Amino acid sequence: MSAGKVGADDFTAAGLGEAELGGLPREPLPIGPAEPEFLHLGDELRFTWPALTVEARLTHHREGGDGLRAELSVRLGATDIHWGHLNLASSPSREGVVKKLAGIDRGLPWREMLEHVCRAGAQALRAGAPVVCMLPVLRTETLRYLIPKLLVRHETNLFYADGGSGKSLLAVAASVAAGSGAGLPGIATPTERVRVLYLDYESCLEEHQDRLAKLMAGAGLAEPPEILYRAMTRPLADDTAFIRTEISRHRVGLVVLDSLTPGSGAEPDGVDAAVRTLTALRSFSGVTRLALAHMSKASAEQRTGATKPFGSVFVWNLARSIWEIRGSQDEDSDELRVGLFHRKANGSRRLSHPALRFRFEPDRILLDPIDLAQEPALVVHASLTQQIKAALAGGAMTADDLADRTGASRSSVAAKLRALKARGTVVRLDNDEQGRGRWGLPA
Repeated sequence: MSAGKVGADDFTAAGLGEAELGGLPREPLPIGPAEPEFLHLGDELRFTWPALTVEARLTHHREGGDGLRAELSVRLGATDIHWGHLNLASSPSREGVVKKLAGIDRGLPWREMLEHVCRAGAQALRAGAPVVCMLPVLRTETLRYLIPKLLVRHETNLFYADGGSGKSLLAVAASVAAGSGAGLPGIATPTERVRVLYLDYESCLEEHQDRLAKLMAGAGLAEPPEILYRAMTRPLADDTAFIRTEISRHRVGLVVLDSLTPGSGAEPDGVDAAVRTLTALRSFSGVTRLALAHMSKASAEQRTGATKPFGSVFVWNLARSIWEIRGSQDEDSDELRVGLFHRKANGSRRLSHPALRFRFEPDRILLDPIDLAQEPALVVHASLTQQIKAALAGGAMTADDLADRTGASRSSVAAKLRALKARGTVVRLDNDEQGRGRWGLPA
């Protein structure tokens, strides 16, 4: 069977004649085209007929009042022969594409192939997640966390902090751990090794590669972790289709968004921006997500206690696990001390986590855990429970002393001591010289 002559003037003008588009080696045609090979990569649908050397792709779909539209690209052999918008349910729209393709090669069953692409494509694009039966299955620690006590698997995790507090550095360190499968000092060993996709709105590839090289040197890692990088400029919701395809293509297991505010587009503190961006993150299903966020000026200047991330309350509501990051660094110091405070947990208790110290040397960054109780600038942001435990680590104290130390009211401290005593976290000791009850940690 010989292919028809080139019928489109633009292809002829481009120098694509019968030698390129006709005479392609093919197996004898059956009665009607066979079922194509089908591949679903994120938002990209790919249909391939190997015997006919034809491939069709549907990308960038959207549903509107006029139906389901997508970009259709068609390749014949090694040549791209069509690209354009197509209304999948419109017969005139499909017939226009068939006419063009038949003018390029009249020997192929374009109408039957395009009907299959549009019908099967519409079904796949509209299907969404399947309805499944909910079963009573407990999640073990291995199933719940990608990195134990830090990143909840297949959920949206949030780190928020003031600028310069080390949240991006901490995110790169977590990426190194997840991408290498090796635990870093102060960061637990991941439950599995995954490929990481780092979406960066704030810095550049060279800066992150420098951090990666120094963290690897500090941890003694020789094999580079599997971390992919993409510089971002458009709002995340506008880039979701492409990113979902890349996640599927590269089998990504952890996505890091650095950071939420520029990724939200216009009016990032509004409800629409928060819901749109967090929903876009959630659409990366089957993947662990880590978003980095800033805090307001008032929160950054707050000297004690917990704060909230910048933006709408829906940032807080839609993230599943939230950590406040506080940094402390003296002038001319090569050390950055970072406190991690678990502010929100869904479906589990809130976690305690050791503070970390980054030590910067010319060719490496050393990371190790430190005692939060020994960091006055950080411990004041801990929960009241953590502050009481840190204070009692230095010796017995009365409720009045603890109230002075933590800045909380005496009634709040007394209530917390009673609750901690019931759990066996603290013990009641003898009275001091003024007859006030003293408290301490169990021996």
